[in-house]
Amino acid sequence: MKTKILVVYTGGTIGMMARDEEESLVVSYLKEFKKYCLHSLVDEARVDFISVAEVKDSSEMNSNDWLEINSIIETNYLNYSAFVVLHGTDTMAYTATAISFLQLKTQKPIVFTGSQKPISAKDSDAVSNLQGAIDMVEYITNSSTARQGQVCIYFNEKLYQANRTTKTSTESISAFDSPHRPAIGGKRGGAYWLGNVFLNVETKEEQTWEFNGFDNEVALLKMHPAFSADRFCTYLTNSSIKGLLIETYGSGNIPINETLLKCLKNKIKDGMLALSVSQCIEGRVDSSLYQGGNAYRKVGVLEGKDLTTEAALVKLMIACNVSEAQFAKSILSTSIAGEQS
Repeated sequence: MKTKILVVYTGGTIGMMARDEEESLVVSYLKEFKKYCLHSLVDEARVDFISVAEVKDSSEMNSNDWLEINSIIETNYLNYSAFVVLHGTDTMAYTATAISFLQLKTQKPIVFTGSQKPISAKDSDAVSNLQGAIDMVEYITNSSTARQGQVCIYFNEKLYQANRTTKTSTESISAFDSPHRPAIGGKRGGAYWLGNVFLNVETKEEQTWEFNGFDNEVALLKMHPAFSADRFCTYLTNSSIKGLLIETYGSGNIPINETLLKCLKNKIKDGMLALSVSQCIEGRVDSSLYQGGNAYRKVGVLEGKDLTTEAALVKLMIACNVSEAQFAKSILSTSIAGEQS
């Protein structure tokens, strides 16, 4: 059975072109992009294209763009069996994670893809990723056992759960990885496949909070040897920050500093949410293991467990817009869409 698929074009490297030899690559409009890809797609009659209002380099993407993509999916939901979102790689994991939280009740596959090289380049990975994503969603919708509703990233013949994915390379065609949940599907030996995680239905927590939008009043602090607690606390005390994400050392370690501890304790008491994730690609935060982490846990810094930085930041943006503190903290500490374990 053929699947009717809507491809949502947002820009990014996949659609970039050089206007002349001297200029940097710029994002092309959908009409230009389609000239390169339609002749390469198998059975393009099953695919429709739509563009966001303003195509962008993904480094310029923000939460308003997430809402626009979600609105396009919602508006066209009844007319298509599946959705493929073309997106730049730099912030794809952020956007795809946001959509996974906005589409908790979806019964249709939503797959993000892009490329490391523009579709106009001779050795581009664009067509293979686009064709693969289209074939992948058709395979999912035609499977009698697959859980249809899933937001994923398809890249270089691997299908990842979107909110478990992070970009790991600026050059390799295998740009993404999912350290805490390996590929859940993809293409192997010319045939598409789905793993047990995709086939098994996960029980999602009942949503007891109302989505009120994404709050941009969040900050990301990466711990480093030259970190100045005095300088940071001056900034934090005088800011309107509602949520702080801390990339800690190891399993949750932060240098013990009385100025920082007092500052965080006061801000958290005043309503700021603070969440910690590890700088390490693999492993999870357990602040109780070392004194450096435990001290901050005691003043109210929550543990992000095995969340990626991307998933943690998006969750923090959602939680900061939830009025009741207990629900806000629940969002951060429990799995919304399989993003943490």
